[in-house]
Amino acid sequence: MSSLSGTLKVLVRVRPLPSPEKAVDSHDENRVKSTCVNVIEGEGGKSNQTIRISRDRKGTNDFNFSEGAVLGPAAKQSQVYSHCNVVKDVIEGIDCCIMAYGQTSSGKTYSMYGKDWAEETLKESADSPLSKPGHSELHMGSGVVPRSIHDLFSELDNLASQSSEDFDFSVHCQILQIYNERIYDLLQDKKRENPLSLREAPGKGQKRNDASSVHIPGMSVFRVHSRDDVMNLLKKGVKNRATRATDFNAESSRSHTILQLFVNVEQPDAQGLMVLRRSTFSLVDLAGSEKWRPSLEKSGANQLYAERARREEQEKEMVNINSSLATLGNVVSALLEPGRRHIPYRDSSLTRLLQDALGGRGRTIMIATVHEKTEYVEETFSTLSFANRASR
Repeated sequence: MSSLSGTLKVLVRVRPLPSPEKAVDSHDENRVKSTCVNVIEGEGGKSNQTIRISRDRKGTNDFNFSEGAVLGPAAKQSQVYSHCNVVKDVIEGIDCCIMAYGQTSSGKTYSMYGKDWAEETLKESADSPLSKPGHSELHMGSGVVPRSIHDLFSELDNLASQSSEDFDFSVHCQILQIYNERIYDLLQDKKRENPLSLREAPGKGQKRNDASSVHIPGMSVFRVHSRDDVMNLLKKGVKNRATRATDFNAESSRSHTILQLFVNVEQPDAQGLMVLRRSTFSLVDLAGSEKWRPSLEKSGANQLYAERARREEQEKEMVNINSSLATLGNVVSALLEPGRRHIPYRDSSLTRLLQDALGGRGRTIMIATVHEKTEYVEETFSTLSFANRASR
């Protein structure tokens, strides 16, 4: 994994060609012609990985990442999660964030949630190291979010069963979306009628379930006792997120979808004094970046009013998504500069909400998802450029 002062870690996941374009033989000539990305393992004893992208007349570009940071088209969900398991850090009181970044249809939601995740069930596996009393194995297609939730409650329940009666924990949950730079409660405001605002955290003495530097007045926060509690809320919330068809995806999310778990753990230290550890665990499916395309240009005066309004709304969505992602890039760039005092967290709702994990003593893992198909070469180049810059 590549790191930024131990705070930001970057993974690159390459989405494979969809069937029937995908050839059985990975060296098939037709497949080579239809792909623009090639993953090269370290050569000459080097431990790094290189992604080489071919841009036709613009030539080729190489992006170097540390060993293990690049997950090729054959990577399984379990391999992705093995690089993203921050549950123990969360329980230790460290603010953590896992996010998926990339163009629309590049596999962000699949990496974060998995296929048909809302219908999946836990199943026992006799061969699994988790096949012990109180443990179960997730479906092999499960993404980072269900795996993280499962492991968090499994670890907390284990600690509770193995510790003294003085050990206690609580978990609270909120689910929101950031659409056109406005924050909406996905569980209470599916029509996006009541935008909410970020505020600085209350002063000392005011009761809160988390230790975040910002909070959202009016946001619904639920006490959750198990993985099923969170998953049931998540299924309800995700149905309410803003989506629309794009050139690349029939149902693309046009908002940043954020699940936040506020974890409180209380237990005695070596001297018998009670220690309270608080953390915020943010799981973020970012809206897909999208370049301007002729299909979004306005037509003439004869265009119907409703169609013009739809186009204008699409343009507004695109501008706000790209602006928000650009601010995320600016924050990463600022964090890369030694001695940089001002970090522009306040320039977008997303970075302000996640500032505790992005900077300070928090941890953020970014999964940059890219296509290997030549049709998406320029978007893939942009994502790899950002990922490579963030990994330095």
